[in-house]
Amino acid sequence: MNDQLKDILNSTSYIIPEFWLLGLGIFILLFSIVTKDKKPSLNILITVFGFLFHILLLNKQNTEPINQLFLGNISVYPEALFFKYIFTFAALLSALLSLYGKKLFGTGSGEYLSILTFLLLGLGLLSMAANFLMLYLSIEVVSFCSYLLTYFKYNKHSAEGSLKYLLFGAFSTALMLYGISLLFAFTGSLSYDALQQIIDLEIGILACGLIFIGLLFKLAAFPFQVWVPDTYYAAPTPFVAFLSTAPKAGAIFVFYILWNKSGLIHSIENLLHYFVVAIAIITIIFGNLAALKQKGAKRLLAYSSIAHTGFILMPLFNITSGSMESLQFYIVIFLFMNFAAFSWVYFMENEFKSDEISLMKGSAKKQVYPAILMLITMISLTGLPITAGFTAKLLVFSTLWQQVQIGNSLIIILFIVGILNVIIALYYYLKMPYFSFFKTPPVTSSPFILNRLQIVFLTVMVFPLLLFFFKPDWLLSLINELS
Repeated sequence: MNDQLKDILNSTSYIIPEFWLLGLGIFILLFSIVTKDKKPSLNILITVFGFLFHILLLNKQNTEPINQLFLGNISVYPEALFFKYIFTFAALLSALLSLYGKKLFGTGSGEYLSILTFLLLGLGLLSMAANFLMLYLSIEVVSFCSYLLTYFKYNKHSAEGSLKYLLFGAFSTALMLYGISLLFAFTGSLSYDALQQIIDLEIGILACGLIFIGLLFKLAAFPFQVWVPDTYYAAPTPFVAFLSTAPKAGAIFVFYILWNKSGLIHSIENLLHYFVVAIAIITIIFGNLAALKQKGAKRLLAYSSIAHTGFILMPLFNITSGSMESLQFYIVIFLFMNFAAFSWVYFMENEFKSDEISLMKGSAKKQVYPAILMLITMISLTGLPITAGFTAKLLVFSTLWQQVQIGNSLIIILFIVGILNVIIALYYYLKMPYFSFFKTPPVTSSPFILNRLQIVFLTVMVFPLLLFFFKPDWLLSLINELS
């Protein structure tokens, strides 16, 4: 007992940033109760400064690789620091974006911001999980916070979207739990290393498949993407921008840990490769084809996010050959692209209470600079020069090209599908710039015009998309420092 208490006390110094988030979330909630939520902007500013201080704590966090903390429930992975920065930066941008709307849609309330903080805490613990029990608990924290935040527009659509999200999430979690229970029944261990101890090949395949379902749900990969369009449409847009990036990064990091760090059942490694490649191909095709007919910006970006999941999955096939760097580069650029795109949607919702793309008609004739920013964002999402979206996809395809050269037929198919779908994506991504530049603004309503603060926020989001095209080595060197 004394040894266990000593281990717990010695481990606390490694999770000081997580303790800070716990305290911050409680403080925001209590502060909003005292002020009766009469100052939502002040709630947001407190949250923003709290997240900035969290980043400072991450800078000082001990990242020395340690396998056993808190009685073996938590590990310190050197790569986890990068993902914690991604989670925190996404939460910070989400909170800041809420300040730029005329109406906060509940995103300035203490309940909303405290739950967002607890969600960030869950993602931090997810990146440090050392066994499947801790992994499950972390995923549940992230999931329940996400279900609650989806409802914060307090209308019929948000109730429907959050309920669908909950039902699909509960189903995928149940399957994941069943896979974990199978693993424990046949190995007597919940450690990641237990994946190497299963003797029965069929049981190993079943357990891995069920566990991966929970992760694929968080990634919104096919066929676990059904919840995405309705959830994205129903949820507050600042939260959607966060939801489309941070949980995906967390799930892909867990994939990396299971695949690379734990040796993941060598006897079925080829089968897992085929599984991931097949999922990536179908996810890319489905996301792009479904996006073609969308008239609402949020649903279009929802299907776009699904398609990007396929590209994020691509480097996993060759993850042991050093493709983690290309994956990290893609995630950073994906974060800036998505926040820039969803910022546009949020500003449009505040102006017209709708996300219909047709509302952008003629906006470039009134404000050409914001329209150019939107054009750059969409070109980057497509993956074309002169944007970092092109560089990100180039790095991903480069990892595949190594397999193409040795004649791997499945990877050749994935490579071709990826290239062709970049062309398909060009059609729907340029829909918004087309309406903005070439359509005549309606006579009966005012054109879509942004204020100065909104333009500044968009500029900050779009600038890295140009900078890291011309200077990708700057971002790559930063990634190497954090990893």
